[in-house]
Amino acid sequence: MSEAVLLITTNGYPFLVDKEDEALVAQNTWTADWNNKKTTYYIRETNGERRGLHRILLALTGNDVVGDHINGRGFDNRRSNLRPATDAQNNSNAKKIFMRAGKITESRYKGVTVYRGKYKTTYAAQLQVNGVRERWGRCETEIEAARAYDKRAYELLGEYAKLNFPNEVLNSEKAAA
Repeated sequence: MSEAVLLITTNGYPFLVDKEDEALVAQNTWTADWNNKKTTYYIRETNGERRGLHRILLALTGNDVVGDHINGRGFDNRRSNLRPATDAQNNSNAKKIFMRAGKITESRYKGVTVYRGKYKTTYAAQLQVNGVRERWGRCETEIEAARAYDKRAYELLGEYAKLNFPNEVLNSEKAAA
């Protein structure tokens, strides 16, 4: 693993790059910017064109492929944390959203829906892939539903799935191999 360097943007935000990329990055000035998901990205502007640092390091052009930060942290632009992805893969790797339409979501786990009945509350796992929503089973606990989501998400999305309990899924995958 290569050595990382911590740099600071013109508006005072830190970001990481590999030592090997320091000279390339130093040729530009960088600004922290936020997308609609509150993710921080590091942008350089040249002649009115905005380019993300992750896109430059991955040598991405066009709009068919995006840059994905594996650990979900936009400030971490080490090459070991970057990979090309489709929009769907990048969205699959997004963290749980805790606010939707100004309201706090009921479940603290990604892919879990809460069903409040008159006498009982149950939980269901759900996942949307390529515009198709899949729901399965009702679980007695939120954690059971989160584990069911993790299993199915990993089956369908592989390394791009953002999991609730990644160590459990990856350890069971290793045990099965």
